[in-house]
Amino acid sequence: MLVQSTKDVSTQRLKFLIYGQAGVGKTSLAATLTEKTLIISSEAGLLSLAGHDIDVIDLSVDAKGNEVPRHERAARLGEIYQFICSDAAKEKYKWIFIDSLTEIGQNVVEALQKVYPDKKDGLNLWGEYSKQMRSIVKTFRDLPFYNVVFTALQKVETDENNRRFLAIDVQGKISNQLPGYFDEVLWMHVEDDENKTRRIMTEALDTIPAKDRSGRLDRYELPNLQMIANKIRTEKTNQPTKGK
Repeated sequence: MLVQSTKDVSTQRLKFLIYGQAGVGKTSLAATLTEKTLIISSEAGLLSLAGHDIDVIDLSVDAKGNEVPRHERAARLGEIYQFICSDAAKEKYKWIFIDSLTEIGQNVVEALQKVYPDKKDGLNLWGEYSKQMRSIVKTFRDLPFYNVVFTALQKVETDENNRRFLAIDVQGKISNQLPGYFDEVLWMHVEDDENKTRRIMTEALDTIPAKDRSGRLDRYELPNLQMIANKIRTEKTNQPTKGK
């Protein structure tokens, strides 16, 4: 039986969930990575990355450039996973950037609506949806050879005390479970200042989920994913006091 020490836990393979409002710049974080990156895009466009040389697999089009129906897009993830596990991909890429989990979730629902078209099948539909979404997240999160980033939109929910809080914009109970699946959960937002500064928050507030299990990030970081990754990988003794 293999027994290991926690001191040998590696920070070389990082797993991120980054969420925020539409247009805040989550997709553009891929352009801050200096290590070779593959984007798996389920969004409508990649205009924010125009001018950057980043490899992309677009779920919305097939190998010939033809549009893939929305209810068939999530099924392509299996094929993409096989490619990512190939020796050629592992030699080429360091990062897998999945943009976005919100859109993939919608594609899964649309596929299941074809299987369960009647309203009376709603229980089966949502049960299968939760199963598939957990499988997609954990399968790609647990890729052993890559750093993995999931982006997602944020949504506002209300608790039993009528208090509003932010959540990951994915349908179903998995929305509130997602932060527990990742070591790094980052909220990207625009400060309400005259410069409209974009920042990434790494520590949770009562109404905003976020966390940094590495303990190496400041409460607020600049929107540069490579700098954040390098900071996590740096020896902890060299890091400034958290919370600045």
